[in-house]
Order: sequence, then structure tokens, then C-alpha cells
Amino acid sequence: MIPSILKETGMHLPMATRRYTDPDTGAVFTGETAKSIVKQVVNHRVNTNTPVDPDKVQMEVEDYICSQLPTWCQRQREPGKIKKEYTREDVLAFVAAVSGTIEAGGVVDQQTAEKRADVCLQCPYNQKLAGCDGCNGIASTVFNLIGARRVRNMGSLRSCGICGCALKAKIWVPDNVLKDTARIQNNMEDFPSWCWVNK
Repeated sequence: MIPSILKETGMHLPMATRRYTDPDTGAVFTGETAKSIVKQVVNHRVNTNTPVDPDKVQMEVEDYICSQLPTWCQRQREPGKIKKEYTREDVLAFVAAVSGTIEAGGVVDQQTAEKRADVCLQCPYNQKLAGCDGCNGIASTVFNLIGARRVRNMGSLRSCGICGCALKAKIWVPDNVLKDTARIQNNMEDFPSWCWVNK
């Protein structure tokens, strides 16, 4: 099986996350642990002669649980995607995105920003980046431009290792603006499977 993204696949799940719907078959399964749900889904597919890839089933079940319980997860870096430092182009793309957000008159709501931050806080690409001269200052200025909004545990949000954006600002930017930025940077495919940017 693939490496688990849950810290412990045998941990008993809260009641609200014990029901899992197989996205391919629509069948509903109930289990006390991620491991038991994965086993049920695999057995169901085998018994109904439905194509089954145990690794894919495990990934889908754990992704579902992580979307509900992000603090239970330990994400792993995907090879070849890590950004070591800011570039001038990264900062310009991010500034353009946030400026567009301000001009369009809005940021996402508090609940959306909190959910995004929860994902970023568990992500191995949430990291401190070196930067070009003045880039870190520009990133802070951008954060102030969107209104210095706050989320829980904001002090642990650093920069995105994929795009170089300051996460404490990025989590407030609407989806369509972020997708425009990713097109400018040509990096949409670089965001990991669990990232809210490519949902």
C-alpha cells in the first residue's frame, strides 16, 4: 500500500466521519477506523466484480478523512515541486492577483479562509522561503492591503513552496484570481493532490 497520509490509520474516527461514500460506485460504508473503511470498499469492489486499485481506495478514503480532520494528517512532499526562494516574477504575479481581488471588491469569507488555512498548516510546502531583495516586504504589504484579516494559528502560516505566495494573504484570495495567477506562473499542475487551490 502507499504511505499513509493519516498520522495513524487505526485511530477511532469521530462519528461524523465514519460514513464514507465510494465516489465510483456510490456505495456507503461505515467504519470506526480508516483501515476498516478501506478494507470494506476493497472487498465490496472485489465481490461485485468492480475494478479495484487498493492504493487508490486508500488515498481516496484518507483524503476524505483529512478534509474533515486536517489535524490528523501528515502530508508528504511530492518530488520535484519544491520552490527554494521567491523570484521577482513570483511576487509580481501574487501582487497582481491580490490587486485584482481588491479591485473586484472582495475576498473569501472567514469560514473558507479558515478551512484553507487548516489545509496549509498540515502541508509540507508551508515553509519559510528565501527571497529576492524586498520581496518579503512586498508580501507583508500585500497582506496589509487585503485588510490584515486573521485566522486561527495564523502565526504558523509561512509561504507556499509551490508558488512562493505569502499564505496568510493567499488564503483570502478568490479561486478565480488564484487560477489566473497559476496560469501566469504556469504551475497549476504542481500543486499537490490535497491542495485547495486545485479543487
